[in-house]
Amino acid sequence: MAKNEKSYYGLRQRMYPSGGTTKPLGAVIPQPLDYRNINHEFPDILLPRLKNILADFHVEAWIKISSERNCVKKIYSVVRVKHGSSTKQRYEEWCSSIIFNNIKENADALKKVVFVKGDLQENRLGLSDQDFNALINEVNCVFHVGAEVKFVADIDRLLLNNVFGTNEIVQMAKKMRNLQTFVYVSSGYAQCDKHTIEEVMYENKLNGENMLTLLKMFDSKTLNEMSPIILKGFPNPYVATKSLAEDLVRRTASDLPIAVVRPTIIAPALKEPVSGWTNQYQTYVRLYTFYALGLSHIIPATPGSVLDIIPLDYAVNLILATAWDLGSFPNIAQKTIKVYNHGTTHKNPLPLGRFETLLDRYDSVLPSNQKMWHRFVILTTNVLVKQSMYVFHLPILFLLDFAGMLLGKSPKYTKIYKKMHFLMNLCEHFIVNTWLIKTDNTQKLWKKLNKDDKKMFYFDVSVIDWVLAIHTFINGSRLFILKETPETLPKAQIRRRVLRVVHYVTVFVYLCILAVVVTLLVKWCL
Repeated sequence: MAKNEKSYYGLRQRMYPSGGTTKPLGAVIPQPLDYRNINHEFPDILLPRLKNILADFHVEAWIKISSERNCVKKIYSVVRVKHGSSTKQRYEEWCSSIIFNNIKENADALKKVVFVKGDLQENRLGLSDQDFNALINEVNCVFHVGAEVKFVADIDRLLLNNVFGTNEIVQMAKKMRNLQTFVYVSSGYAQCDKHTIEEVMYENKLNGENMLTLLKMFDSKTLNEMSPIILKGFPNPYVATKSLAEDLVRRTASDLPIAVVRPTIIAPALKEPVSGWTNQYQTYVRLYTFYALGLSHIIPATPGSVLDIIPLDYAVNLILATAWDLGSFPNIAQKTIKVYNHGTTHKNPLPLGRFETLLDRYDSVLPSNQKMWHRFVILTTNVLVKQSMYVFHLPILFLLDFAGMLLGKSPKYTKIYKKMHFLMNLCEHFIVNTWLIKTDNTQKLWKKLNKDDKKMFYFDVSVIDWVLAIHTFINGSRLFILKETPETLPKAQIRRRVLRVVHYVTVFVYLCILAVVVTLLVKWCL
């Protein structure tokens, strides 16, 4: 086995002695060396944080490294502290996550995670002089995963977190004395204004550096008024600011040992550390959960449209593999930035027609005990059909809310439906359209791994079994979004059968009313 292969395999063994994943939130720091042969401690690990599902998995991995070899001194996580809370409270809340259940027994490992007060929106990440100096002296590998991911947040907030925050991390990285690896995690849709997305750094005509100047010159109100200009060609502010952040990295960070990873839509974890794990911050998971509850019945797309999703653990594994590849084969001399796209469209596409068939199949196996109506879904882009669905279920929701009010309950069904409809409008652009996302660099990286590496460091999407994956995703949404245990399944099955009968009775009543109306119209016309 070659030295680089030993290094890679050793890293994975230390991280996942029995299989697992990782968590980067903003920046992480491992050394791309032969980890099986080192006897010294790792430098500290840096994690500029926002609420990001990838981040939690990276921290979990580095804690496993520390548990295995005691080679990580500290894992610093830069967190924003709200009024009335503290870093200690944020830390305790973070530790309660289920993904850390397997490592909570090792209290010493968890103590190595230190939350530091900071903010991506502030100069030098809002760090104190002491914290800033400690980080630039110790950190040698950075994973920047922190980002504001809300599709409809104010443009100034997104620019501050995604562009300004990225610049602050890049500038900090340039001051790091022993920097060896910098992995910037972007989005597969940061370049969604193009039909084919290559593994290259694209230029944004607005210029990421110019955006930094605008942030200094204008207030929030003025920046928000400029949104149409900034969003030109992009469906929402999130992907627009990620494109600008990529452009900023292209212009300012080519002298660093840096690579960019672009995962597409992040789905729940398929295998590790907890099968099906997800949280409420994943928009698409919430969306298909609404469909499972029977709150909506239209997907604005054709059966042939492709949904490009990546299981969370697959995405994290590629990020780690990228760090190994970058550390083993640095690109500083060429001043190039290597890009790794990670999507399923190119190698293992999932058409929406098949996706919906699988969701419907597992609805009978894993129904929700909170189901509000019988689940049925129509794939169509026909506006008339979409409007007819509103006529079908809005009156029912109003009746349910009215009945609840008579019983002294506050109305909730129409509010939930409006929220679901809002989410669908946000995601519609990415559901209706299909992109060709090239993954040549990612495939080349996969081929560099030996057999054992591929088993432990899996990120090859071509082998994903979508039948198993969709089952895992639905089970995960029941457990972690709806908070329903397996013990609720018998009641959920009964609820599903009752709602199915109610649905078909309602359809019959609607058809009878329609027949009467048509008959009266015909008689009136004659």
